[in-house]
Amino acid sequence: MGFLMNNGDSNQTDLTRLRSKLKEALGKMEVILHNNKGLEISHDLLEIEKDLQRASQLSDALGRNQRNRSSEANEKHRGSTTILVVDDEEMVLQVTCIIISKMGFRPLAFSSSLKALEYYRENYSSVSLVLLDMIMPEMNGKELFLAMKKIHPPIKAMLLSGWIDKEETANINDIGLLEFLHKPIEKSILEENILKALKG
Repeated sequence: MGFLMNNGDSNQTDLTRLRSKLKEALGKMEVILHNNKGLEISHDLLEIEKDLQRASQLSDALGRNQRNRSSEANEKHRGSTTILVVDDEEMVLQVTCIIISKMGFRPLAFSSSLKALEYYRENYSSVSLVLLDMIMPEMNGKELFLAMKKIHPPIKAMLLSGWIDKEETANINDIGLLEFLHKPIEKSILEENILKALKG
């Protein structure tokens, strides 16, 4: 099956450009260029339909492959993201770490403020986020945050506590803390704030 496209007095450059576009669009189409006479195109329309179907299937397959690669890359990135958790209550520490782990991140737990500070001093570059309990025996969460900030000023950290003192928590944003979350914290709220902090 064939048809003729007449271009009248169209110049050679326009015809060549059109020929190139047609070849890109339809792949195996037979294109015959006639100088200053137009373009004669001959092809079986059924074959064109088959070609388009194959192209569509290939495009879908490539799209799925790209999405899979993107998903794998995201999982790999999450697995390498370390969140430091400091809380002197073992049960709270364990539950928080389980939530973080299920999100695909790497939790690192400390029940001692001083040991957490020591670790952070040596490894701050590998820590993406810090979650701090407010009331702890050696150093409270606010004091620990300020000590960590001296080591690494761009630190990202949130304060968590079941105890609220308006005077203590009034200026948390002013000193650089991202958020204050009141315990007990709902799992969805903790997850939402962690993701927000990591993206910020």
